[in-house]
This record gives sequence, C-alpha cells and structure tokens, in this order.
Amino acid sequence: PHHARSGDREIETRFGDPLSEQSGHASGISRMSGRAGIGHPRTIAVGVRPTEPGLGLYWAMNVAHARLDVAGITVDVSASSDYLSFVTDRVGELESDSTPDIELIIGREVPVPPSRPADQHLEMIDAWFDDSTLWMSMGSAVAQVAGRRLMIGGSIGNAFDYKSIDLLIQFGVSAVCADRDRLMIHAAVLARGDHALIVVGKSGAGKSTASTAALAHGWDLLTDDLAVAYPVSGLIRGVARPPRLPSEVAAAHGMFSGNTEPGPRGRVILDASVLATGMRKMVGLVMVGHGDEGSLERIRSGDLHAIDDALAVPPFRPVMRRHLAPAAAMAALPTFVLRHARDEAVRLDRAAMLLEQALEWALEDGSNQ
Repeated sequence: PHHARSGDREIETRFGDPLSEQSGHASGISRMSGRAGIGHPRTIAVGVRPTEPGLGLYWAMNVAHARLDVAGITVDVSASSDYLSFVTDRVGELESDSTPDIELIIGREVPVPPSRPADQHLEMIDAWFDDSTLWMSMGSAVAQVAGRRLMIGGSIGNAFDYKSIDLLIQFGVSAVCADRDRLMIHAAVLARGDHALIVVGKSGAGKSTASTAALAHGWDLLTDDLAVAYPVSGLIRGVARPPRLPSEVAAAHGMFSGNTEPGPRGRVILDASVLATGMRKMVGLVMVGHGDEGSLERIRSGDLHAIDDALAVPPFRPVMRRHLAPAAAMAALPTFVLRHARDEAVRLDRAAMLLEQALEWALEDGSNQ
C-alpha cells in the first residue's frame, strides 16, 4: 500500500487485493478516505480486473465529488465526471452544508454479489441479501447496499443501461432510508399554498396530464415523477429532476424546451426551474386513470393497494417490511380516483377543475378526522 496525506485527507492506493470475498479473483483496489469536515466521511472503493492494469489508480486520480440534496436526503457522491453528471441530472440538486445521510459510490466497476443463486427474482432484477447487505442486479448493473453506503457499477452506454442505473440509484437510496421515516415514491406532487396532493398511477395513466393541468392553472408542481414523503410529520418534497412530459401533451399546450428524451413516447424535457421547492403538507392521494367525461370519486382510505404503483422502493422482502409503517401512513390519507376526459379539447381544463375539487374534499375530510 502507498499512503499520502494532503491537508486533512489521506489517500491509500493498494493493488493486488481481492475485489470481494465472494469473487475469489485477484484484482486491484484503490481506496481513498478522509474527512471534508467533521461528520463528512469520504470513501471510495474501486475494484479493477487484471485485464485493465492501472485503471484503478487512474480512476482514483480522476474521481469527482458532489453533495446532493435529494428531497431532503443528503447524498455524498463519488464518481467519474460522466457518471456524476448523470446522477445530478436524475436525482438531486447540488448542496454543500448538511451532514450526509448516504454515501454513493458509482462507476463502471461492478460490485460482485454472492455466487449462490439469487434469493429473490422480480421481473428484471435479481436480489441477494444477508443480515447487513443487499445486492441488486439489473442487466449489466449491480448495486450493493451496506449500512448507509451504496455502491453501483455498470455501463451507461444505452437506454437500458441508463434505466438500470437510474432504478438502482432510486432503490438503493430507498433501502438506506427505510428506517428513517422517509419513503421514496413515484408520483406527481401538486400544491396550493402549503397543501399537497399526491398523484399516483401506472405509466400512461395520466400523471403528466394532471401535472400539466396544474401548471397551466396556477398550482405549484413539486415533481412530476419522484418525491420523498415523511409520513410521521405528514410532509412531502419533490426530487428536483427535470419534468418529462409526453410530447403530445407538451405540443398541445405549447410546452417546448428543445430537448426531447429518446424513447417511444418522445418525452419533452422541461427545465427544472419550473418546479417549486420546499416541504408541503400531504392532504390527499389521487389515483389517476382515463374515462369518458372526466370524473372524481371518493374511495375508502387505508388500502395499501392504492399506492402499490407509487412505491419507489426495492420490492424485496427485507426492505419492504421496513417500509410498511410509512406506506400505511400515506395510504391513510383521503383518497380519490380522478378519471381524465377522453376529449383532448377539454381534458386539461376538466382535470384542473377536478383537482380543485379533490383538494377541497381532502381538506374537508382532514378537518373531520
């Protein structure tokens, strides 16, 4: 090992260590550890296969750091510059003052999961878990969660790679926060003043239509995609990732940004500056779908199925158990079903009217509890 010190930072570079106890293959490892102020740990661990001599030292010398605010969760990121720009675009905004809740290490080197068959498989994701560590694998990407540290490795060469890394970041952050009254959800969050409605539904159900209607009628849009709820305090905050609206919705309402996301729906990417910031109080849950004339219906609160499609948490037994209490608290909110009108000419105006009605009913129901 070689040690060097710069100010209060210590750098250790080591070659010839095994990448992990499970792999059994000789590899190189570079580690850097130090402090960026009291309570601000920095650690990097990068495994390098023998076919890539010297890459570990190269990566360690070119690593970039950032501290992100992910809707109130402080994430300390160590990554190469291309991965860092990807992370900041997808999950947070830069900040510098808070003590980190999570340490995220991300790059091309892939953590090695146990050699046994996966403990659980769901759709495209395999998972292994023991008492202290969770591994998740999707495509060529692998995430390892241990304590408050999240390590992710994989390529970002195509659309599926981007999706895999993006999803593993979300799942990893959720897994770390499972015991801390924080629940990451896929939802649009729309607010009037201090009061927020959480709009949930499957892809294509109409969350973006509700978001567009709200923006066009003076609501605050906290997010159209990802938020962090704090169910014990009853607050919610949007993750500052640029809104992505279906091209047909954006075109119908003049919301062009000149930036279009690849994919079958051709989503138009708006600037994140259209989003409102800060915490708002959760007052109602709105499940969106499609109908004929457009309608709003009250339904019974307390059913966890109402937020099944909204939970941005790893769908694996050890993690889900820890999310049950905050998920139940969210499901207890006054709950409504909003069905969008079929006629495009009236759809947004009708949606805006129904959202106002949902907020009025939610506040009434909340005052009667």
